[in-house]
Amino acid sequence: MTFTILSASLLWIVTSVGGGDAAFIPLRDLQDDYWAVYPSDISLAGTFVVGRATRTIDDRSEAILWNNGQFQGLGDLPTGDFSSQAAAVSLDGRTVVGIGNVTNDNGDNIGNGFVWFDGLMTSLGELSPNAITPDGNIVVGGRGSGYGDSVVFHWNRSAGEIIEVSIPNYDYTRAEDVSEDGNFVVVSAQLPSSSAFRWRIDENSIEPLGVLLGGTQTNPTAISVDGSVIVGTGGSYSN
Repeated sequence: MTFTILSASLLWIVTSVGGGDAAFIPLRDLQDDYWAVYPSDISLAGTFVVGRATRTIDDRSEAILWNNGQFQGLGDLPTGDFSSQAAAVSLDGRTVVGIGNVTNDNGDNIGNGFVWFDGLMTSLGELSPNAITPDGNIVVGGRGSGYGDSVVFHWNRSAGEIIEVSIPNYDYTRAEDVSEDGNFVVVSAQLPSSSAFRWRIDENSIEPLGVLLGGTQTNPTAISVDGSVIVGTGGSYSN
């Protein structure tokens, strides 16, 4: 099995050697265009890595795509101070989603979601994508931040259909991950307490996942390809 790790100064490949302990093999120095790289996702086959990199020219953040030892800067949305970061990548590396920077009507810089496909970055407006299916067709994330208006979205790109759902009495909700077929989405909610839910698209149902014995909070992070297993953290919190 081979894993890829990007550090602030070097790119490494970690691979098992002869069935023994893993060995760290330095691949190459980072390109001069960037001095720090922060990965956020890796494609299902481990071929592509996305994240953000700090540019040496101006210390600004740029969404990047890594493949076969080469970094590609994905740019940013038009208007606004330059800043972008990639959140997730499809199996073939052709589709990347993340957050870019734009200027609103008041002249303020605000974050807008984007989808990057075959070299073209398109704004998703207030949608903040966080995960994508391996085929690049289903994108999930969140929208809104005020009490009562935080929603989770599920975007079927080929069908041109966006489904949004809110969880009553919860705020700051977003989709953390999606199953391979796009039918199951693991959702986190932060207020009034950290909670986890599984959203089933074909039934349009929201299932609370509960808490650990003796716990009061749950923070989900990922879901299996078939949607049957969800991982995260849980526990209790007190001031």
